[in-house]
Amino acid sequence: MAANSSPTLTRGALSGAVAASAIAMLFYNVMPLYLGSLQDAKGFSSEQIGIVGSVFFVGLNLVSASAFFWITRVEARLTSLLASVLIALLLPASAALTSYGAALAATLVIGGASGGLAAIAATLIGASAQSTRWFGIKVAAETAAGVILLFALPATLIPRFGFMGTALGMAGVVALLIPLVLLLGRGSIAVAGADAPGREQQVAAARRHDGSWPVWRALGATLIMFLGGSAIWAFEERIANVHQFDAEWVGQVLGISLIASAIGSLAGGALGVRLGTSRAYWIGTGLMILGVLGVAEPSANPTYYAIGACLFLTGWGVAVPLLYARVADTDPNGRYIALSIPAIGVGSIIGPAMAGFLVAGGSIPALQWTSIGAVLVSAILMLDTRRNRTPATSLP
Repeated sequence: MAANSSPTLTRGALSGAVAASAIAMLFYNVMPLYLGSLQDAKGFSSEQIGIVGSVFFVGLNLVSASAFFWITRVEARLTSLLASVLIALLLPASAALTSYGAALAATLVIGGASGGLAAIAATLIGASAQSTRWFGIKVAAETAAGVILLFALPATLIPRFGFMGTALGMAGVVALLIPLVLLLGRGSIAVAGADAPGREQQVAAARRHDGSWPVWRALGATLIMFLGGSAIWAFEERIANVHQFDAEWVGQVLGISLIASAIGSLAGGALGVRLGTSRAYWIGTGLMILGVLGVAEPSANPTYYAIGACLFLTGWGVAVPLLYARVADTDPNGRYIALSIPAIGVGSIIGPAMAGFLVAGGSIPALQWTSIGAVLVSAILMLDTRRNRTPATSLP
């Protein structure tokens, strides 16, 4: 295939994109465990550990935001393979480092490689004829990889190897996924609709005429959703601590809720195909709101908390693939979908920081209603975004 041709979006290639995305988001999904074991091993302060997490997002956001300019110029499979190998090597290397500055530098590079992988995966999946369904599979795979490590590492590698065990476990998952990344087709990612013949070319021209406003609304909905959702997720354990729930029980509840999130992601893709993105998204946000009400319910009832945690992440799982799908649906030229990654990153930075100030002030109800307000604003933005995309290619 010519170097400037677009990869053929077979099921194998889309599976490769899903694997690339799971690698890209692995650090994010395992971050609480990663940072905790890093602090235990290196003795870094809580402030230093927080900066490590922020540096990952700096790398992720810088590279994924710049993807708007390079996403059509790189060879998808080769770039994804190099980024995946780099992550697999840097994870155990970072565990061997003793300098705080070196740890920050390694984390920045891991974040950058993750951002590039995530941008390529999102762009390829967004170009498929069944993008809504595949975005659901993508988010479910990301969550599943995180769940496996969150349950397995504390019982296996961490007791024996400490932080190096965390890094080796993560690198092992990356190594297992790399063969799937090789399923990505050769060639660069063509701008959606650029080579569409006849009727499809006319529709692509109409999309360009509509401009970029609808996709910016979808990106705004993505940022605001992650702002509100990550604010609650970051402090779910702290809310349970305030209510004096048993720590081991809380850990089990959060683990089960992550499984519910993976199931919700698969359901979100199917619901989006059946009901349309907006209706399915409101189902997801409705579940999230009910979940927030249960988690932060003032009577400190553990049953409400457990049900709320599961409802919240089920709704989250339903909503997130629909956000990706809406950005892809309204993308005027096939490049904006890569910006969904920095939108997620920025929202995930602002949300926990905002929640920290609210909780520090002793106001869990303020956190609760701020999160609900953000979710509702996101849902309203999704209502006003048009579905006008013609897929660049279809599955065989």
